[in-house]
Amino acid sequence: VQKDEAVGIWEEMVALAEKIQWPDADLADFAIGSVNYGLGMSRIYQSLFYLDAARRNDDQGEIAEGIAMYDAAWEFYNSLPGKFNHLSTLYSKDYSLHIASPADAVVSELRRGRTVL
Repeated sequence: VQKDEAVGIWEEMVALAEKIQWPDADLADFAIGSVNYGLGMSRIYQSLFYLDAARRNDDQGEIAEGIAMYDAAWEFYNSLPGKFNHLSTLYSKDYSLHIASPADAVVSELRRGRTVL
């Protein structure tokens, strides 16, 4: 529920940012791009949350849905540089600064039908 609420809040922020009459195009690009960046990250975290629950329950149908949700979240996120010129450095699928294994490696194992603990 918390991840769903976070996505909803980011979606609302995107809608609000798009309604503002920004004083110049660069500021609009930065502001709207920033909230879309937050929305993209929130969708990725949401998909991983649901995918982890499905994995823990060994629910193959939910795992498949979680992978589709994960892929859609990344597709949205990766589309942002083509839409906005002033984005922060993009998070990447192989990010592993504070974690032992990037989430994408776990998702890849689930795609292959392997149980990952």
